Amino acid sequence: MKKIIVRPLSPHVSVYQPQWNSMFSLFHRISGSVLAISLFTFFLFSIIYSFHATGSYELFSFFLTLEDSKLFSFVELTILFALSYHIINGIHHIIIENDKYSEIHLKWPKTTGLILLFIVVLLFFYISFYV
Repeated sequence: MKKIIVRPLSPHVSVYQPQWNSMFSLFHRISGSVLAISLFTFFLFSIIYSFHATGSYELFSFFLTLEDSKLFSFVELTILFALSYHIINGIHHIIIENDKYSEIHLKWPKTTGLILLFIVVLLFFYISFYV
């Protein structure tokens, strides 16, 4: 009787821990994609609405009901979080490229990453509650 050996498909994935810089870069690209898709969708809806705006109360009421839905609120908060992350991570990247601050980031990448995430959450809550 043959013994079945269960081996992982990617054994190297469990060996290495993800680096903070690579994760920030990955999420920066994802947040940029989310912002680009949302901007394209907004322009698409605005074009559709502008063509049907003359005398189309049904489309206007559809947009009003869409705005009150929980899905729209979730999408809006996702876009706000992506925007705040993208802005703060871009500023973080510009600061790191400065020679004066690159040593601090190389010594404590986890600390600077946690500070970045803290500022992102603060900006997200400020935008979502006060703006």
